[in-house]
Amino acid sequence: MAALQTIINAIQTLKPISFTYQNASERIGNPYAVYILKSNNTTKVHIVQTSGYTSSGQLNKFKQFNIEHISNVKIQDENISFVPDHPDYKPESDIYNNVLAQV
Repeated sequence: MAALQTIINAIQTLKPISFTYQNASERIGNPYAVYILKSNNTTKVHIVQTSGYTSSGQLNKFKQFNIEHISNVKIQDENISFVPDHPDYKPESDIYNNVLAQV
């Protein structure tokens, strides 16, 4: 799964990504974690979306995306990194008990 590996690489190197979700327009954001949600055994990604299409109209919010609906993932400018300091990020949360990658 190329999307998953690209997201993991972006998390490990603190790089913003561009991606499409559910075949909608492009989104850009900072990936914080990839984890398996215990309740339904699905792989989720926590991303702070910074620009692009948003169905909620909200940017710079911590959002959960289902990896199965993410496509066209690309690491943005290799020379730019993000600082993982979003106030809603709780790395000690139980949701990350089955984490695959985390900032």
